[in-house]
Formats: sequence, C-alpha cells, structure tokens
Amino acid sequence: MQHEEQKVTREVLPAVHAPQPMSFMEMIAQNVNNPDFDAGKLNALIDANERVKKIQAEIDFNADMLELQKQLPVIKKNGEIDYGKGGKPIKFAKIDDIEKEIRKIYLPLGFRLSFDQDGDTHIGILTHKNGHKEISRIKVPSDSGGGKNAIQSIVSSGSYAQRILLKRLLNLVFEGDDDNGMGGTITIEQAAELDKELRESGMDREKFLKLADAPDVQSITLKNYGRSLNAVQAMITRNRREKEKANV
Repeated sequence: MQHEEQKVTREVLPAVHAPQPMSFMEMIAQNVNNPDFDAGKLNALIDANERVKKIQAEIDFNADMLELQKQLPVIKKNGEIDYGKGGKPIKFAKIDDIEKEIRKIYLPLGFRLSFDQDGDTHIGILTHKNGHKEISRIKVPSDSGGGKNAIQSIVSSGSYAQRILLKRLLNLVFEGDDDNGMGGTITIEQAAELDKELRESGMDREKFLKLADAPDVQSITLKNYGRSLNAVQAMITRNRREKEKANV
C-alpha cells in the first residue's frame, strides 16, 4: 500500500517592525503647525529636553572620568630646582612631562583640556565629548623669585598654575604624594591660605620657599606645613606689634 506524501506549505508572512519612538524634533515638527498646540507646553518640553540632555551629558562625563582614573599613571617628578651650595634640590613634575603621560589617555576617552587667564587668575577647563565641562580657577601672582625677568615670571607662574589645575581637574597623583608618611603635598585650600598670608607678611618668597624646602607653595609637604605656617604667622605678628609701637 502506497502512502502519498503530503506537502506542507508554509506561508511566509511579511516582517512586522515595531514602530520606532518619535524623536523630540519630529514631535516638535509634527505639532508646531497645529493651531491647537499650546505654545507654553512647547517651551516646557524644550526646557525639559535640555535638562535631560545636560543630565545625560554629566552621566557620560562621570562614566568616562571613572575609566580615566583607572588608566592614569602616577606622574614622575623629572624636573629639579637646584638651590646651589647648601641647598637641597627639589624635584617637581614638568608640564611637558605631565601632558606627555596623560594626553594619550584622556583624548581617546573624549576629554579635552584648555587653559585661559584673567589677570592673576588662571583657568582650567576640562570638556567632554558630549558637552559637559568642569572649570577650575586659581589665583597665582607672578613669580619673580630667583632673579627672573618679567617674561620668565609669567611663564613660571603659568606653569605652576597649570600643574595645580591639572591635578585638581583630573585628580592626578604625583610621585611622592604619601599623606600617611607626611610626604604628600598640602591641599589647594591650604596652599591658597598660606600664599595669602605669605604676601601679607612681606617675607621674601624665595627665602620662605627655601625654608619650606619646596619650589612653590603648592609643593610644600604636609611634614613642613606646620613650620612654614608658623614662620609666616610669626612675621605677621611681628609686623603688627611694630606698627602698634610706632602708633604709640
């Protein structure tokens, strides 16, 4: 007995695509010519969309910043300031060396660094590819110590400011930053306050830095911070007493 094979035919149905959500601009274009569309609602939607974009840009910034922190190396201090006979050489990180180490890391992650200046105020700007930016400012007077001329003073102050701004914006770690061993440097706030009191005291900056065993105020270690601050405050007290005596 022969069996007839039954052929099964399958009907191929056309692919069904889920409707794509309407973009914000498409929604605006669809409703802008509608006489019943509330202009107030339109403005509210635009404001809400801008807030969402800013929040997302900050989220993206923080995500890439976290990845950046994982990749950044400890920055070596290849520069050296020689105080001459009897002076202890001080090591510091050169701007060119810092940039060489970090540029190849932050650029692929979509970050861009730029600097500006307004008088004695130096400005660092860290911009992310999606629009979010972080801005940091520091006021640094011209460094005329060590017999520098006017141009050298400006360059020295600019390099110092950029090192501080880079450290602040990218959370850089420099060779020798060891707070537990008191070898780490003082904070930005401590440096700013100490620099302010140093100018108020009238002390010779070069002699003060030699006493503090540092090339600049920000590089003063936690170990030397106490004696540096005491020296400045003692000079301020001395000046005040001499002024009081003169007025008697």
